[in-house]
Amino acid sequence: MDSGIGIPLEKQKQVFEAFSQNDTSTARKFGGSGLGLSITKQLVELQGGVLKLESKDGEGSKFTFTIDYDIPSALEIEKILEAEKTKDLEKSFQDVVAKSTRILVAEDNETNCLLIERALKKLGYDPTVVHNGREVIERMQLEAFDIILMDIHMPEVDGIEATKWIRSKNQNSEFPIIIALTADAIESSKEKYISKGMNDCLTKPLDLPILKSTLDLWSNRVDVSHWKL
Repeated sequence: MDSGIGIPLEKQKQVFEAFSQNDTSTARKFGGSGLGLSITKQLVELQGGVLKLESKDGEGSKFTFTIDYDIPSALEIEKILEAEKTKDLEKSFQDVVAKSTRILVAEDNETNCLLIERALKKLGYDPTVVHNGREVIERMQLEAFDIILMDIHMPEVDGIEATKWIRSKNQNSEFPIIIALTADAIESSKEKYISKGMNDCLTKPLDLPILKSTLDLWSNRVDVSHWKL
């Protein structure tokens, strides 16, 4: 609703054109660029609507528009709500799994350790960090872990030797899940690490979505009894 000067009938069609106003004195007296109604009309029509004008010269103007929108049916709304509930339940389940999954990170590079630990905590995990294969073996004798993120190249005892020791102590179980961490992205290297007793392989630097999907896959298979060697 505009309580201004109104628009004569013969000029009402023109006001929707760009840079158009009632007359040249309008801009001088009341200001404006003459673009507002043109832009509004285009926006309404882009959505399949119609912009209408009712006006009397000297009495003001009334602009209205109509746009048809599809209103979702009750069934569609229910489906949307159910989908949201499912997403919430899945997230809640993954949060519970993450909190109950015990992860050991074996990485000798301090910077990499910090980055991996930060990524895991962002995903809801609370990892334990060691810096070489010898420390892996020591911790495995004292504490239970479900998943080990094992760097391949570490001092004292490397990742492959540590994996060999772990598997030799528990030959009848696939646990703990051991995921190799390596800068070598060659597929044959992944096959090599799996043949050495590891379950999977991630390439450094770690990609957060790939890390998440990998942990989601393996954490759903962990032994919740939390065994130790």
